[in-house]
Amino acid sequence: MPEEANEFRFDDLHLGMQEALDWTATGREIETFAALSGDHSPLHANQQFAQDLGYPGRVAHGFLLGAKLSCLIGMRLPGKNSLLVEQNIAFHRPVFAGDQINLSVKIVEQLKEFQFVVLKFRAVKLQDGRHLLIARGEVTCKMLS
Repeated sequence: MPEEANEFRFDDLHLGMQEALDWTATGREIETFAALSGDHSPLHANQQFAQDLGYPGRVAHGFLLGAKLSCLIGMRLPGKNSLLVEQNIAFHRPVFAGDQINLSVKIVEQLKEFQFVVLKFRAVKLQDGRHLLIARGEVTCKMLS
């Protein structure tokens, strides 16, 4: 059963509010995203090709991670009363099937005049007992109520 989306209003939000989402990437998600996006690059679709380039396996699409960010934004913070209007993501390391990823957002600015909320975004993966930065960026959302 899908989780219920948070229903924050602009005035419910405040600087420093945070939320997180844990995700374990799967090969099936990589394949499904390839079918949805049409991006069947061998880096994403062919295990041997990816290994020949020095990777341990197929690389997940960057925007598969972006889709998980969309889930975090739309379902948790700021939730269902928001519309993502701008995002800037820097990808530092690739994601592979089996990677355990923690995505987090934190409100860093509120623009009352426009009902905008600006959030910092980070994604880290646990590897060999260390937390490695996968991606970071900033997201701006328009609050709709």
